[in-house]
Amino acid sequence: MLTILTLQSCSGSKQSLEPSKKEPHWIAQRPADSEYYIGVGHSSKTIHPFDYDVVAKQNALENLAGEISVSVRANSVLSRTENPDGFSESYRSQIRTQSNLELEGFEVYDTWEDDERFYVLYRLSKAEWAAAQLAKKRKAMAQSKDWYAKALRADSLHNASEALTYYVKALESIDTYLGEPLEEFDENGEKIFYGNEVYFHLAGLIQGLSARSAISKLTLKQGTLQQNESIEFTLTNESGSPQSGLPVLVKYSEQLSRGIVFTSGDHGKITYPIPVIRSNERTQYIRARLDGEHWQNEITENRLVRDILNGLTTKIEEPIIELEVLPPTFKVLSTEKNLGKPLGTAMLGGTVRSVLLANGFASDSLAPDYFISIVSDTGSAGVMRNMATCFLQGEMIISHDGKEIYRTSFHEIKGVQLNYPTAGMAAYREGVEWLTYEMLPLWIDRVRPMR
Repeated sequence: MLTILTLQSCSGSKQSLEPSKKEPHWIAQRPADSEYYIGVGHSSKTIHPFDYDVVAKQNALENLAGEISVSVRANSVLSRTENPDGFSESYRSQIRTQSNLELEGFEVYDTWEDDERFYVLYRLSKAEWAAAQLAKKRKAMAQSKDWYAKALRADSLHNASEALTYYVKALESIDTYLGEPLEEFDENGEKIFYGNEVYFHLAGLIQGLSARSAISKLTLKQGTLQQNESIEFTLTNESGSPQSGLPVLVKYSEQLSRGIVFTSGDHGKITYPIPVIRSNERTQYIRARLDGEHWQNEITENRLVRDILNGLTTKIEEPIIELEVLPPTFKVLSTEKNLGKPLGTAMLGGTVRSVLLANGFASDSLAPDYFISIVSDTGSAGVMRNMATCFLQGEMIISHDGKEIYRTSFHEIKGVQLNYPTAGMAAYREGVEWLTYEMLPLWIDRVRPMR
């Protein structure tokens, strides 16, 4: 783009139609001039044999733009941010880039070349540049004030979505001047700093937005016991007026993602479906706030304005809902026999109890979430090579709220020993292994998934 801009230089400028025989002094020592900005560029004819003059002129333009000083002054928008030094560099970089693209009125004052090098000297009248910039500034201020008036009206009507858009457009219109105080006088003749006025209204509106819920604490059961439960948030401004059409980020503490983005609907409502509680953490949280990142990406592509907005959105209030997570409870009733005789210790029931406790369940004999019933016995299956064989038979039924939700049978679980009683106990031990490593993990993952 710099190549194109070189065509804008004044046609009546002083140029050397023929190169000087002697190397001019401005090559060895950069000239200083109180009335002109100076830009010097050069290139190698060896490296750029076909466009050495274009490359040199591009370098001269960049050098000329670098002469135009840029700083962040007191009472400017950028001086009000928490990191004015960081913004200063971003601001200077953006202004230099814009200066490169918008330079006009410069002139090619001199050129010189030999067999290996090409040099060009640009100059730009400081007075003409200042006058041109003043005209641009006045135009930018007029446009910004138009947006600002619209923002104030929308703000007074409690329309945050429109007001925020207009405040941002008001800043975008004067992005080149955000490092300046922008002194103005109000209707009472009092001096104000215009950029700060826009900034403070924008900051107040953003930081006054809050996604609140009538609920501050919830008690939930871990796993799939809660069904279709949700939390309703209302996005309001500082005055408590509901705000629609804005992105709200809802974050559940146990999720790895940054959260789910909703758009506030009629009356500022957002409905968040509570996910299945998988984690063993007994205290968990749900947070909701205006999604500053999402909103910035939608509203502006201006890097400097985005930096300013980012500093404001990090301070947005974030209400927290505490989740008290209770473990699912169970009770086991087991009738276990070996060859028709009751076992002294219920092996299968004891295994179920141990596995569930180890996986975060709690025992409750009065009002359990899950009632587990086991009925089992062994039966002889004959003797082969002096070894007795028994099979474990029976079933396990799991109920919730009086309704059967799971049933499984013990079959093909075999025990082999020297006699039938010990073969029956061997079959029970095989049943314990099956419950511990196959059946129970699958059922637990269904009702209280961990992933």
